[in-house]
Amino acid sequence: MLFDGIKLNEGSELRNATIASGAIFPDEPSIGELFYRTTDSTLYVYNGASWTQTGAGSASSIYDIGFSIEGKPSANTTIFSFAVPRAFSIPSSFFGSQALAVTAAAESSVFTISKNASSIGTLTFATGSAIGSFSGAGASFVAGDRLSITSPGTQDATLQNISITIVTEI
Repeated sequence: MLFDGIKLNEGSELRNATIASGAIFPDEPSIGELFYRTTDSTLYVYNGASWTQTGAGSASSIYDIGFSIEGKPSANTTIFSFAVPRAFSIPSSFFGSQALAVTAAAESSVFTISKNASSIGTLTFATGSAIGSFSGAGASFVAGDRLSITSPGTQDATLQNISITIVTEI
């Protein structure tokens, strides 16, 4: 489970936790140590080299791009095109992004995700699945760029009514 950047393994419990706080970071922290800095009301974690804010995707830096496709997407068609109004980055493997279909794919269906007509990743609905999985290195965008998604070269017999949310960071 990922909670605001803190990873807990399945079955883990955190009860009555106390986190050190103050205006100045501790002198000799351990990797993974948490510290709440009161001067900026922010939770930090020590990564072995420096203190970094937890949850790089905190509510103030998340920029979700969501849309849906009604019915079956046509073959080899741009199903989504987004004119970028402000700078953002899509994290590696499109971390946090979601894709769901009302009706599962009959065969593997691979959508191409592009930045300015160059592929940056894919969205795949596996055979029999209504849940899509993303892959790719991610990318940084600036105002004026174009984010687009192109459907597979062959229309799937059953895949339809797809909702997609791409999580980005400002």
